[in-house]
Amino acid sequence: MSKRIINEVHWQGEKYIMELVSQTDYSSLDNITQVYCTAFDDQGKMCLIALTGKTIWNLPGGDIEKGENWKKALIEKASQ
Repeated sequence: MSKRIINEVHWQGEKYIMELVSQTDYSSLDNITQVYCTAFDDQGKMCLIALTGKTIWNLPGGDIEKGENWKKALIEKASQ
């Protein structure tokens, strides 16, 4: 069973619609283009990535290459 949460966020004068789909079966999804994850160290601190040349932080992840398996892509990007 999946759960959808839709949230409207206003940031720097722009409106963004964010959707979170909480589910465990992703086999029906064939259009995954990006993957991100939350990762924690053994002390419970969250891992964030500093983006080169920018003053913002991001979750580990990124684009998936065409034909790449999303699970393998997520593991690879989180490991980097």
